[in-house]
Amino acid sequence: MKKYQNIIVFINEEINSNQILEQTIAMATAFETTITLVYIVNIASVISKFHQCSNIEEIEFDINKQGEEMLKKFSEIIPQYIKVKGVIKVGSLSSVILSFAKKYNDVFIIIDNQIFGLPRKICISNYSRYVITHSDCTILIVK
Repeated sequence: MKKYQNIIVFINEEINSNQILEQTIAMATAFETTITLVYIVNIASVISKFHQCSNIEEIEFDINKQGEEMLKKFSEIIPQYIKVKGVIKVGSLSSVILSFAKKYNDVFIIIDNQIFGLPRKICISNYSRYVITHSDCTILIVK
């Protein structure tokens, strides 16, 4: 079995944390590897907030605060014997995911299908299809 150096999990407010983390913890335990939680801030929401508030520092503070809260929430669910890192990224879902996939070829990426706005749908979205076909690493989409 291939040994992965890192398992990357992309999260946002819409993620079903129990299902995605159950799979992630099982994989991290099996591979004895680190979990990197990546909180993705959609660039569209940043632009929307900019129109509501012209203070860029306030927007940046809010984004970081929200991201840190989400990373803490997810990190607390993961057992202490598994090393966890957290990252906050701003951008489109597909570009952020692909940047990680291209940067690290020895990673295992786990994505919840809800991050693509597909709760309870069986079909693969255009985002999912794009990421899967352009990635050089292993990707698992959890339903």
